Amino acid sequence: MRVLYTNTIWAGVSAARWPHADCMSAPPDDRYCPYPFWLSVAASLAKSLGHEARMVNPYAEYLDEDRYYRAVRRFNPEVTVLESSTRTYNLDVRIAERIREETGSKVILAGTMPTAAPGKVLEEGCADYIVRGEYEFAVADIIKALETRGNVG
Repeated sequence: MRVLYTNTIWAGVSAARWPHADCMSAPPDDRYCPYPFWLSVAASLAKSLGHEARMVNPYAEYLDEDRYYRAVRRFNPEVTVLESSTRTYNLDVRIAERIREETGSKVILAGTMPTAAPGKVLEEGCADYIVRGEYEFAVADIIKALETRGNVG
């Protein structure tokens, strides 16, 4: 399966959602963008299981909104894993819905918001699946179920 691992575009917050790191607006020589460790671990696991996995990190790649969605459409994922934080949740919802609309991708929301408020996230309906806590193995299990059975249930 083609699986996209991504965080969302939000000026002023780094890929790892550290509030002190502003890697989009700082001068090029002063930029510090923490590496999205959990996304990369999950993507590496998916690759090791034979999936075509791609990370889109808008902060490290300096993608504006248009270039971000272009990268997503070009990869055309079957499944998108979106790391959502409480601070960026409203934007994450819009991005998840747009990715689903433009690509037909199933959306898995992981990260702090689905972990802290799973009921709210499920009520929003922006994700096909949510994962709480550390997510790399749970996401791999969901992808395997989708690939073999077409659903998780």
